[in-house]
Amino acid sequence: MRNIILITLILSIISLSSVHSAERKLAVIVGVGSYRSGSGLGPLGKAPVNDAHQFAEVLRKQGYTVFEMTHDVARQEGQHLMAPHTAYIRDAIDGVLNFPNLGREDAVIVSFHGHGVQFDEVDATGRKTPRFYFCPADATIKNVQTANQLTERNHLLPLDELYESLNKCTAATKLLVVDACRNDPTRPGLNRSGLASSTLPKLPPPPGGIAAFFSCKPNEVAFQNTDEGYGYFTRFLVDGLQGKADLPLASRPADGVVTFAELSVYVANNTYAEVYALHKAKQSPELRGELDLNLPLARVTPVPRQPLPSDPPASKTVDYSRFFPIR
Repeated sequence: MRNIILITLILSIISLSSVHSAERKLAVIVGVGSYRSGSGLGPLGKAPVNDAHQFAEVLRKQGYTVFEMTHDVARQEGQHLMAPHTAYIRDAIDGVLNFPNLGREDAVIVSFHGHGVQFDEVDATGRKTPRFYFCPADATIKNVQTANQLTERNHLLPLDELYESLNKCTAATKLLVVDACRNDPTRPGLNRSGLASSTLPKLPPPPGGIAAFFSCKPNEVAFQNTDEGYGYFTRFLVDGLQGKADLPLASRPADGVVTFAELSVYVANNTYAEVYALHKAKQSPELRGELDLNLPLARVTPVPRQPLPSDPPASKTVDYSRFFPIR
């Protein structure tokens, strides 16, 4: 019954929002900052929920129909199905990705903000294969050592499942954003506070036609500003979509269109620079999969190009020794 109610609601909302639009832009944004006591997952503070809300807001301004799934939203009257629990998240994703007749004009974004974990799946020969999981609010990893031990009672969302669902979706543009830890909690000495990543093998790329944007690479930590309540990765993702990623071209100024290439470069460069400046550590967002680099993701008001300083008057002598020591 829960499944039918939520999916029917999602289909109705999408249908109403698409009446006057030739293109359909849909998003499921999940943010989890707190977990059940005894789950083996510590609290992350307000950053994941704030990040999810800010990302949802910027997408709404770009014409997306957004299903924002956080505890803050679920507490509102009539919004209990937006709680970031495993079953509700699966229902929302299914409703969006399986919406009828999605095609080459349509776009889908699925975004996760919260805890993520990685466990090894061990086969009969002892070979280990890394498996990544997002942790909804009802997840538990207590006493789990390998992926083989996981059951439905752990309430984890496997990355492989997300890839498969996105692959079946008929929308032309499909983007997965993951601002979540990627650590193996069974390994000693790893940072399990905040959003963290540890020494891990690379995850498999998504199927063709899908791009996955992770907040950091293996061996790195994804930092957050705990005082202000945001993660650096999502902050620059939002800033970029609001126009800061709209870069001038060689022959002309910024054109008011933020492309996939512009956004990914802006987020990667600024996240790396900000984290290094403030924490003296490396955080390099990782882009996997494929998507048209010139794909427009946002339309914004172009920032006027700043005039270049004029050349100094011919009568004025410039002392270049201030800049380059003369020997």
